[in-house]
Amino acid sequence: MTDHDDTPEITTTALITIEPARAALAKFDTVAAGLEVLETEYAGKTYPVTTTAGMKDAKAARGVIKSRRIKLDDLRKAAKRPLIDLGKQIESQASAIKDRLVALEEPIDAQIKAEEERRRVEREEKERAEQERLAQIERDRLAAERAELAEQRAALEAQQAKLTAERAEQERQATERRAAAEALAAAERAEAKRQDDERRVAERLKLDRERAELDLRRAEQERQAAADAAAAAEARAAADAAAQAERDRLDAIAQERQDAERAALAEQAAAVRAESARVEAIRAEQEEQAERERAALAKQAAAEQAARDEADRIARERREAAEVASATLRDAAIEVVERFDSWGVADELAARKLAAAIRRAS
Repeated sequence: MTDHDDTPEITTTALITIEPARAALAKFDTVAAGLEVLETEYAGKTYPVTTTAGMKDAKAARGVIKSRRIKLDDLRKAAKRPLIDLGKQIESQASAIKDRLVALEEPIDAQIKAEEERRRVEREEKERAEQERLAQIERDRLAAERAELAEQRAALEAQQAKLTAERAEQERQATERRAAAEALAAAERAEAKRQDDERRVAERLKLDRERAELDLRRAEQERQAAADAAAAAEARAAADAAAQAERDRLDAIAQERQDAERAALAEQAAAVRAESARVEAIRAEQEEQAERERAALAKQAAAEQAARDEADRIARERREAAEVASATLRDAAIEVVERFDSWGVADELAARKLAAAIRRAS
């Protein structure tokens, strides 16, 4: 049997096998419909578990919800079981076909690999021969370079010996020149020291004369400064008395102005407090009016939202009824795959095989 002949048989088997899964999937819709009732009754509800009656009610509620969860797990396992069986059938048939294909492929693959190995060995032999030829050329080049370097090293050593002798002669002559220069510098330093000592003695005598003249001038300046200070003290006393009288006059004027300003500010503050009280009364009235308007708008919005929710519910029920009436076996199988995906098991082998069978049937 060829691959083309196998495909219809596998597809037909898949569609027959998923019929129980489709029936189990319809039961999920029943469970989901009852979930809204449970959420309305139990979501966010708090039980007084510190009391005997409260603990009893809490355990009863937990039992109801737990029974629905266990029922959901049973439905899930029942829906997956035929799909797992289908996956095992597909895996068995695919393995048999693969073995026959491998039996055809391996002899051809052996011929190809044998020829590729022969070509690889031939290519490596050519590469080794070429590498050996290039290595010999490199060895010959290095031998010629080493001989040339030996000749250059001998010439360089002879030149270095000549330079060493010339450097020794130059150092001897430089030593003689340094000795003569040091003797001359010592004589020049002695003469310079003698002249410097004579200059310092002359400068010290000159400074002594200038210091005596300065002391005389300072004594005269101090006598004149004492006379000037006495005159200035008298002038300052007169000025201070006049300044104090003027300050007293200005302080009196400033006090009068401050008293007048305080009275004016007190009147202004009283007027501001009266205006603030009037504005506060108006604002309170406006806030009460705004609160009444907001309450009316909220009530209207709640009524409109309730109407929209009811319209959405009716439309949703009509769409679901239309989908149930027009559902086909292929659509139900696709929906099973999508539900697997939403449950997080889309990567399981059975789910992938079912999806592949649906694509081949399309």
